[in-house]
Amino acid sequence: MPANLTVNDQGQAEMFYTGKAPWHRMGTAVEHALTSADAITAAHMDWNVLTTPILYRASYTNIPQEVPNKVAVIREDTGEVFTIASDRYTPLPNRQAFEFFDSVVGAGQAIYHTAGTINGGRKFWILAKLDGELKVTNEDILHKYILLGSSHDSSMPLSMMFTTVRVVCDNTFSLALNLNSTENEIRFTAKHTPNISQKAVNARNTLDLANAYFEDMMVGVNNLVEQEWDSYDMQRFVYTLFDLDAEKSIDEQRRGKSYSADKVLNLFSTGRGNGLTGVANTKWAAFNAVTEFADYNRPVGHRVDSGESPTLDVADKRLDDAWYGPGAALKQRAWDLLTVR
Repeated sequence: MPANLTVNDQGQAEMFYTGKAPWHRMGTAVEHALTSADAITAAHMDWNVLTTPILYRASYTNIPQEVPNKVAVIREDTGEVFTIASDRYTPLPNRQAFEFFDSVVGAGQAIYHTAGTINGGRKFWILAKLDGELKVTNEDILHKYILLGSSHDSSMPLSMMFTTVRVVCDNTFSLALNLNSTENEIRFTAKHTPNISQKAVNARNTLDLANAYFEDMMVGVNNLVEQEWDSYDMQRFVYTLFDLDAEKSIDEQRRGKSYSADKVLNLFSTGRGNGLTGVANTKWAAFNAVTEFADYNRPVGHRVDSGESPTLDVADKRLDDAWYGPGAALKQRAWDLLTVR
């Protein structure tokens, strides 16, 4: 059973999905994308989060006293304490997050593709598919999504960003692009406050940038496809990407860096979709070698052997990292290095 994907007391994974089964083959499968009212039920996420004062009993008195300016954030159906937060912290229940997404995309128009929670419900995500597709080559297609995520333990604000899935291999990437704008306008974030629902206007402004974002991204993608890239170029690229010691061979690098560099080099030629006509031996293949590594082979924590681990807890953690953590940062760095002029 995955350590990160939440499984409730009834043994139900708190996740739904459409299409192919996810890596852990858990969650509720549905035949078609859902709207928010159905999605939250299918994902078993229809539970509430509340805050409560924290009491303590001092040694000099038997009278319970309240800890000032602090509250406990609690999952109501299980009583589990997610975190201790400032009394200014306002929970964002799952249902309200879905409704927020509806208000951004348009009530009844947000077509949900996947939703779920991890770490007992401390963090959650909602993935909605946008209309249209992006064609890199006749065989290499990208699908457009918008990802909303947040936490109930104050570790992550409400955030919304564009993400892309490469159909041939399910690699994902979410990029910070210039768009003659600022990153905050492209990636919406909002702290948990009482007026968070009023932030929907700003979030809609982000959604309005979708066409411009994907058009700008495809300029970069097409540029990568048009540029030939060989094994020598790839060798130089991984030395920069992983900050390797230029005086040493890859085998002589620290174990973690050696594994990562060698894996990306191998995926450049053997990665899923990298042998397609028009893709092989291009910068686009180099970028996809990095995205596949981040999604499927990047070690978790300090365990280099976890890069090849089939365990579900590693896969769950790697997904979170690929969207919000070191995996996402690695993809962005690869994009920046390959698209620099």
